Amino acid sequence: DEDDDDEAITVDSLGAQGRTALMRACGAGHMECVTFLLGKGASVTKADKAGRTALHWAAIAGHMEAVRILLALPAVDLTVATESGMTALHAAVSAKNANIISLLATSCKEKSEALSLSEEEQATRLMEFFGAKNSDDKTAWDLAEATKDKDVCTALKDLGDPQSQNSSCAIM
Repeated sequence: DEDDDDEAITVDSLGAQGRTALMRACGAGHMECVTFLLGKGASVTKADKAGRTALHWAAIAGHMEAVRILLALPAVDLTVATESGMTALHAAVSAKNANIISLLATSCKEKSEALSLSEEEQATRLMEFFGAKNSDDKTAWDLAEATKDKDVCTALKDLGDPQSQNSSCAIM
């Protein structure tokens, strides 16, 4: 007996909190699942009820390989923010993960260069990337200063976060 009310389960079906299997796999670092789901056409742009994408989940959990794979996909937008204004960069800073911060910033620079943007347009894009504010009006640098994590502050400074360049942060 087939029940006509049953919906087909797809690669992008939503589970608890509106999360897809790809979001869960990225958050858990299950790389075989991530690769499988992407191969089956899983959406990297879908967001859960709070607005988090697979990239947010990978950054929050600190799964470098998941972040790397996602960043290689053209559809992934580094500037997507959650309902609370959190970008993947905010997530990586809050998780005190300097390596993910570096991956995200490097990807932003590379994507800007690949678009053949002028130097001014590239600088504007980086300003927008680093300058994004969450719902508490905090940038990644503001969060980094609050964590007092030297590696995170150093990574942001080394990667060109404009706010960090003007800071006299005692951590540095």
